[in-house]
Amino acid sequence: MVLLSLVAKLSAAPASSAISYQGRLLSLGVPANGVYDLSFSLYDSSTDGQQIGSSITNSTLAVSNGLFNVLLDFGVDAFNGNGRWLEIGVRSGTSEFAILSPRQPLAPAPYAITALNQGSLTSATNSLSATLSGQITAATNDISQASSVKITASTNDLNAVLCSKLIAATNASWIASTNWITAQGFQTSNAPTRKPLSTPGPSNGTNYVLDFASEVIQLVATNNVNLVQSTNGTSSGWYAESLWYIQGGPTTQLLTVNPAWTPLGVLAANMPCILVSNKLTIVAFSVRGGGESNVTYAISRQE
Repeated sequence: MVLLSLVAKLSAAPASSAISYQGRLLSLGVPANGVYDLSFSLYDSSTDGQQIGSSITNSTLAVSNGLFNVLLDFGVDAFNGNGRWLEIGVRSGTSEFAILSPRQPLAPAPYAITALNQGSLTSATNSLSATLSGQITAATNDISQASSVKITASTNDLNAVLCSKLIAATNASWIASTNWITAQGFQTSNAPTRKPLSTPGPSNGTNYVLDFASEVIQLVATNNVNLVQSTNGTSSGWYAESLWYIQGGPTTQLLTVNPAWTPLGVLAANMPCILVSNKLTIVAFSVRGGGESNVTYAISRQE
């Protein structure tokens, strides 16, 4: 009867998937001597279970004083951290292999192979090794250096390069903002139009300035109203308007305007216009270009 004594020593070869297995073989209770064939099969359970990899046969293995040493390589994938058992068969000559029982559990030494198996994977998948990580970082994180300026220019800030192109294309001084429409005071919805009212102060006594930056003017005529000049006219090719609501005061006053302006309609042509007390007079001004001769106006009066 041949027995395998578990005076076994397991170790893993450096940077290899092979393990060194040393055992002591007894024949009829005494240390065996001679040449034997040994077969080794790896399983995931002490009984039954699934075989891991292929069986390894060491033929004509010399056994001296019961001791033998073999190098077993079940592959890198054989050891993944779960339990493993070694099933050993022995024969002498051409007889059938005698399967020794029980299977021998493998000590933790072979699990250095797990580190060998997982080390490169961890480097490639979780840590992205230094070389690969550097390349990926250069390709992804450096986008902020290579294209952040362009992205910012085209989305949020409209940088100087894009602004200059827009100005050249539209012949206008664009505001470098993503919400240009809101910045200009235009509505962003289809709600009824509402424009802010402003009340100008006289520049000198009865003299007022027509400022096209203020679209809607509300004024109570407690004195004569003389519009002497305009400001904030447009560039060539642009149009602007300003609407004046002049409420008559307790007494009738007169409205006069810059003679360089162009009147539209009978009331506008017959200057000065009478601002009837307690009545509303509406004057619409428009300008195409920045000069005074580009200003036109029309008058309607509610009696």
